[in-house]
Amino acid sequence: MEGCHPPRGLNFNGNMADNWRRFKQLFEIYLIASGNEAKSSEVKVAILLNAAGEEAVEVFNTFNLSAEDRKDFDKVVNHFEKFTTPKRNVVVERFIFNQRCQEEGETFDVFAMDLKKLVKSCEFGDQSDSVVRDRIVLGVGDASLQERMLRESDLSLERAIDLGKTAKLSKIRLQTVQGQNVDFVGRRSVPQKPVSSREANWSNKNETVNKSFQNGEKARMFSSCWKCNRKHVKGKCPAYGKRCHSCNNLNHFSVVCRYKDVKDVVVDESEDNGDYYMNSINVHHIVKCIESASTLKEWNKTLIIEGQPVTFKLDTGAKVNVLPLSIFNLFKLQSKMRKCNVVLKAFGGATIKPVGSTSLNCSVDNLNCVIDFIIVANPQVRPLLGINECVKLDLIHFVNDIEIPNKNKLDQYMNMAFSSKDEFIRNNVELFEGVGKFKGTCKINIKNDATPVVRPPRRVPLTVKPKLELKLKELEAQGIIAKVDQPKEWVSNIVIIEKANGTIRICLDPQDLNKVIKREHVLIPTIEEFLPKLTDKSVYSVLDLKDGFFQIPLDVKSSELCTFSTPFGCYKFLRLPMGISCALEIFQKRNQENFGDIQGVLIYFDDLLIAANSIKEHDEILAKVVQRAKSLNIKFNKNKVQFRVPEVKYLGHVFNVAGMRPDPERVKAVMELKEPKNKLELQRVLGMLNYLRRFVPHFSTKTAALRELLKQKVEWQWLGLHSQTFKELKNLICNAPVLGIFDSNKPSNCRQIAQKMG
Repeated sequence: MEGCHPPRGLNFNGNMADNWRRFKQLFEIYLIASGNEAKSSEVKVAILLNAAGEEAVEVFNTFNLSAEDRKDFDKVVNHFEKFTTPKRNVVVERFIFNQRCQEEGETFDVFAMDLKKLVKSCEFGDQSDSVVRDRIVLGVGDASLQERMLRESDLSLERAIDLGKTAKLSKIRLQTVQGQNVDFVGRRSVPQKPVSSREANWSNKNETVNKSFQNGEKARMFSSCWKCNRKHVKGKCPAYGKRCHSCNNLNHFSVVCRYKDVKDVVVDESEDNGDYYMNSINVHHIVKCIESASTLKEWNKTLIIEGQPVTFKLDTGAKVNVLPLSIFNLFKLQSKMRKCNVVLKAFGGATIKPVGSTSLNCSVDNLNCVIDFIIVANPQVRPLLGINECVKLDLIHFVNDIEIPNKNKLDQYMNMAFSSKDEFIRNNVELFEGVGKFKGTCKINIKNDATPVVRPPRRVPLTVKPKLELKLKELEAQGIIAKVDQPKEWVSNIVIIEKANGTIRICLDPQDLNKVIKREHVLIPTIEEFLPKLTDKSVYSVLDLKDGFFQIPLDVKSSELCTFSTPFGCYKFLRLPMGISCALEIFQKRNQENFGDIQGVLIYFDDLLIAANSIKEHDEILAKVVQRAKSLNIKFNKNKVQFRVPEVKYLGHVFNVAGMRPDPERVKAVMELKEPKNKLELQRVLGMLNYLRRFVPHFSTKTAALRELLKQKVEWQWLGLHSQTFKELKNLICNAPVLGIFDSNKPSNCRQIAQKMG
């Protein structure tokens, strides 16, 4: 058939698999369109090689094919398929898929489409749609959309995508409405230097109308212009120099004229000239919802001006008072109008040149005063009363505090308004600064027959010595340690740990002291005890106590026991140090006393996990924790806060409403394990695998061959069987399923299976 063209060769650069996929599809279309589909296999091979190009022919010559197979079209295509498509590592493909989240500035459509592409190489089979659905719910960047999806009891992939598209469309429509009727606004400064009309109009377009749409994307060369409502290259606007038929001003068409939408104004004084320039009013974001103009309640007040009643809108964001010329003419006081050099700027950057200004006698609620007004000719502009006059006439009040019977509830509702981690930290900054201090002191008990031991200081490398001296001064300034000038009965060494960022941590090394300490027997919770409390939870937060042990003060005698030697002299800990054998039990007990009575809070040493069924319940629990922490002077680490997340990393696992799965970092550590060389290394490997045993079916049976090597009478001999078992265990953990959390309130089936092992 004439007019049909073969594809433009096969590209072997870049992603060959993708290049081959596109070439193959285009070639199959070409065969059908050109009528060559029915030709012999040998002819189709020739057409394929001719279309694929010279480099493809060279590759074809390397194929290990017989003379007969080189004429077989299907076999040739199959060899090209194998050559261009490398063997996929399903584990890696699934890892990439499960790490995929919606990026900042990425649209929902692109995010969902990319997930559909990624899942094709993961071999999930019939579960592909449900897996993509789960990844959309977990990875979507819009918290409100995520909450909406979680409310769906039977959410399908199609429904999730529809919700995402609907949310996007709703945002676009809201942004369109904002240009016409805005009640939630923000303010930005306008540069004082002169700006040309062309630059100013283009800037207003980019900073106001398109600000919500850009969302971090690069500005495009072609943009929909707010002056002409068309797309064109910057600086080539057809409206430039043209006069608007609506407002009679220059440089825009009437179809986009915004004077009729002016409702609120703000003013900024410039010392450079006699004019007043307005700060533009931009829409930053909608906090919860925008009510329609017909139902939204406004603050209005009627004033008596020169004997005439006039209803004003109370505008706390305006610094000037505005009066339409049509109302001013009713007073028949044209002689009182003065010249005015004030320029008002409305939403979108449109400016209004007033016709004049005046001072009029006004009265409201038995209060009389003279008010200055800016007079504008546009009949669409409403009478506005600015912030200064609102205060002067006692129409609004500044309220510093609200006295209510139960102030705790006020704190809860205030905290419920936090929409992000950063906002939560900013509004509770005192919880994240300084070193906390628990109420009361801690006592370390030792045996009566204990023999004191004094350890001399250890030598410190020259490169670490300055860091140690600096760290000691820092801890002393924070009240965590104190210099010791008198001899002590107990003196221990210290262990210096260098962190990745170059700083150091000091831990007590009380080997002798630990042998005589009477430990407090406190039951440390396990993950099995936490699981029932995490059933069906969908909103989580984690607060990590900053330098947790250092928040517990020691009594005088216990502080003396925690004396340690350094090259710079002896010091003693005033707070509970790391290294003491009873420190974990003491810390768990004290932290349980502080927060254990708050329902919905799980405590594991210095980590507080808040888990709830809804955002409202979560915020109420969080408010109680915050209030308790403030009253006890407890501090948290702001860098480790997980705030109001749909899934949370805790105790080496990831929890969400669907259940639990291994922490990807632990999975990565398992995948990087090398085959053990001796029994000691095998013990370490089995220890890591054992922590994730619940995700491996028949774990005991599968590890039997490895555990056999640990027996005393068995000689170490690592065979192919052990290598195969080791790889199988790693593969099972890498592909671990999401496990549902046991719920005792639901019916359970118990089956007993007899086995020789396990």
